Amino acid sequence: MKVLIVEDDSLLVEMVRAKLKKDGYDVFSACNGEEGLSRVEECVPEIVLLDINMPIMNGFEFLKIIKNSDRFKDIPVIMFSSLGEEEDNIEKGRALGASGFLIKSQLSLNDIHIKIKEVLNSR
Repeated sequence: MKVLIVEDDSLLVEMVRAKLKKDGYDVFSACNGEEGLSRVEECVPEIVLLDINMPIMNGFEFLKIIKNSDRFKDIPVIMFSSLGEEEDNIEKGRALGASGFLIKSQLSLNDIHIKIKEVLNSR
């Protein structure tokens, strides 16, 4: 299964990548929304893990574009939100089509694997 991580925190990306590879996923990454759109075209992931606050193109802009794409609109997206912003971000993300949310400050690597399975099983 292909997972695309769109996140500008390289340390977080490497930690998540290592965990997901260990769990048997093919993992791709991008450091901003614009690069993420290119990676979606290249690898066509089964799920996207998406940061909200990134340079060049933020997560909401990325989400809006892929959810308006006939080719990619059915790809589930799990958004990363920062503590303190989660309520507004979750509401906005849901309105744009996000399938799930993880709060970065409360995140464990096992939570990511569990959330991916939860989102994919609910489809």
